[in-house]
Amino acid sequence: MLKASFLERQTNELEQYLEFIDSQINELELFKENLAVLSTSEEKEILSSLGKGVFLKGNMTEKKLFVEVGSGVVLRKTPEEAGETISFQVKRLKELRIQGLSQLDSTRTQLSDIMEEMEKHFSKKE
Repeated sequence: MLKASFLERQTNELEQYLEFIDSQINELELFKENLAVLSTSEEKEILSSLGKGVFLKGNMTEKKLFVEVGSGVVLRKTPEEAGETISFQVKRLKELRIQGLSQLDSTRTQLSDIMEEMEKHFSKKE
C-alpha cells in the first residue's frame, strides 16, 4: 500500500514536470517565430519589454541582439544565431520530455501491477 502511494505521488510529479516542459517548449517556439519575424521585418519602431507588462517605444538601429548566455555573460548575436540557440534548447527539452514520458509509463505500469496484486489479495480474503 505504501509503495502504491509513493508511485501515485511520483506519477503526479512526472505529469507536472511534463506539463512544465511542454510550456517551455511552446514558449521557446513562439520566441523563435518572433525572432524570424524580427529578422525579416523592415520596421524601425519597436516596443521593448521592461518587464511586468511595461513597454518602452523605441527605434531599432540594428538587428543584433544582446543575449545572456549564463552567469551574467552577454553576447551579441543575430536573430538567426539566437534562433539556432533556441532550436538547440527545444531539442534538449524534447529529449527530456521523451525521458519523462518513459519514466511516467514505467511508473504507471508498476502502479497498475501493484493495484492488480492488491485486488487479487483482497478477493482471495472474501
